[in-house]
Amino acid sequence: MRRYPDVKKEYAHYRGVEFVKKVTEHWNTKGIKENRSTHLATRITKLQAECYLNRYPDLKKAFGTSSISWIKAQHHYYKFGYKEKRNFKCT
Repeated sequence: MRRYPDVKKEYAHYRGVEFVKKVTEHWNTKGIKENRSTHLATRITKLQAECYLNRYPDLKKAFGTSSISWIKAQHHYYKFGYKEKRNFKCT
């Protein structure tokens, strides 16, 4: 809900289990179509984003090696990498 205040506002009048139920329903019917990320996608650090880039040559090729490449990699993980079950962890 911190990530999507519009959803929080829409369901603010619900409490407890009912709130979770409504927000989950929103995710299943609207959130996926809107390409919103789930609460399960953890926030990755700069170092982890750099490791993510180094692990996947396709991402490194797409985002390059500039000083902001890690930000692009971080964004990619939230939007796509998590769903694709890509690994951001450093070895």
